[in-house]
Amino acid sequence: MQVPERLIDSLDDIKIWIENNDDGEATLAISAAGKVESSNWANPELRYIESENPPPPGIHPFDVYEFEFFATPPQVGETYYMEPTDISAIFKWKGRSQFQNMKLIRVKTKAGHKELRVELGGPGTPLDADTDLES
Repeated sequence: MQVPERLIDSLDDIKIWIENNDDGEATLAISAAGKVESSNWANPELRYIESENPPPPGIHPFDVYEFEFFATPPQVGETYYMEPTDISAIFKWKGRSQFQNMKLIRVKTKAGHKELRVELGGPGTPLDADTDLES
């Protein structure tokens, strides 16, 4: 019997950075790190979702990028230890036009969500390979 994937327990950190590819196209990398209740979780993944929560004042809903942090718990018959375990995932988004107006990243877990405000390329803000932000 396959144990289905589920939201991880909690989120510790969100980081973003921009990578310039050989073809000259920028890629935004979003990293999330959190905790799960035991060892041997697999396939951690950040999934982009349409936001159902209103943005903070001053941020347009189209400028909020929301993710859910899923992973697969240990399977039936698999050996694991019941102790909090670190887990992380990276989501990469290629194409400057896909993320240049991003103002807020929100990552949801079982315990709730964490947000990171960003300024990556809206009017008057530079978008370059040295951008590195974290929550």
